[in-house]
Amino acid sequence: MKKQFLFSALIAGLFMASCSKDNSNTPTAVATKFTFRGKAYTSKGLYSTSSTTVDAVVDSAIADDNSTKLIVNFIFKKGTAGAGTYAIIGDSDATPTDNQVGLLVFETDLKNTKNVGLYTSLSGGSAVLSGSGNTFALKITQVNLKGNYYDNTDPKNTQITEVSTSISAATFTRN
Repeated sequence: MKKQFLFSALIAGLFMASCSKDNSNTPTAVATKFTFRGKAYTSKGLYSTSSTTVDAVVDSAIADDNSTKLIVNFIFKKGTAGAGTYAIIGDSDATPTDNQVGLLVFETDLKNTKNVGLYTSLSGGSAVLSGSGNTFALKITQVNLKGNYYDNTDPKNTQITEVSTSISAATFTRN
């Protein structure tokens, strides 16, 4: 699942980079407030990797204290996500099936961009997807995550810290 997450995150990042803010046909991303690792974040709103299906959606968020940036990826089974309730699966589970979604969070320290974190969801909780294509909302329960934080201040001596954390319940929207 990690390989699918990383590939989907790359595709979503490329999609976000190619989006034009001048296109009046592009749906509006709605900001969401949530917490991660004890910090308050304001999202930039969801973006989908497809204009007709919801395969993978991504949200970019900046900590309210401007210290860190997150990329939050929701990964569904390719080409099948429609309105409904999805069980959140963990990184040790198989690739998401029809009624499952995985979550991957990338964290970057904005004061020292060499320091990054990578976290994956643990099984448990749910996500409710409403709408489809370009207009949708994704409401999640609190999701527990695990991963590693890499302090690369000294590239010859990277400090790796194992982290267990959560992302608060939130509704991520795109209209």
